[in-house]
Amino acid sequence: MQTTKMAPAPQGPWSNPVLPEGLYDAEITSVGEGTYGEDKEMYLQFMFWLPKPEVYFVTNLYFPKGRDSKSVQRLGSLCRCLNLVPQDAIDSPRSFQGLEMRITVREMKATSRTGGKPYCDVDLFLPPEI
Repeated sequence: MQTTKMAPAPQGPWSNPVLPEGLYDAEITSVGEGTYGEDKEMYLQFMFWLPKPEVYFVTNLYFPKGRDSKSVQRLGSLCRCLNLVPQDAIDSPRSFQGLEMRITVREMKATSRTGGKPYCDVDLFLPPEI
């Protein structure tokens, strides 16, 4: 994959570059962990390098305490594509770095966080050979 990664990295999915919806090759460049909200609930942030169109792209997976989360399913899907397990994202996030996969990008509805503008985020995680 492309190694000259000069594009600025988005701070979150709401600041991702606007891309046409579709399938993209992607390389994971980092996995970060943080908290959000008053209850300091956990989220994971996956940063991808998309060699075509040469941009960074971010998705966040949110894990609210005591509630089922679509993010649990999304993390499982991402890990299956890479032959990893979800706990690897916490215990050894560096094991994701440099791994290649494909993602589908979709335009999401506007939110108050995005200033009323739609934004792009990862819809599906797919193995690199798809």
